[in-house]
Amino acid sequence: MNRSIIFLLLCNTLLALTRAQAPSPPTTTSCRCPQVNKSISSLKPFEKLDVVLPSSLCPRPEIIGIVKDTKEQVCLNPDTPTMKVVLKAIRRTR
Repeated sequence: MNRSIIFLLLCNTLLALTRAQAPSPPTTTSCRCPQVNKSISSLKPFEKLDVVLPSSLCPRPEIIGIVKDTKEQVCLNPDTPTMKVVLKAIRRTR
């Protein structure tokens, strides 16, 4: 009986030590859009939309629009009604 108790205590100790030494998940994210622009009313000014769905690197969806005239990259807010429609359509196709 004593051997089984000692064995269980040893197993619990090893398990606790293993969990204590496990690497913690990264606290920093590598999102491409640290900030997003305010809502837009239309997609017409954009030549292209690049949609990055949530992943282990960035927990939120990102939408990067390229403006037709200036070729500037603009981070768009994925929580606006227009962008929610875009995200929904993309998720349906995947």
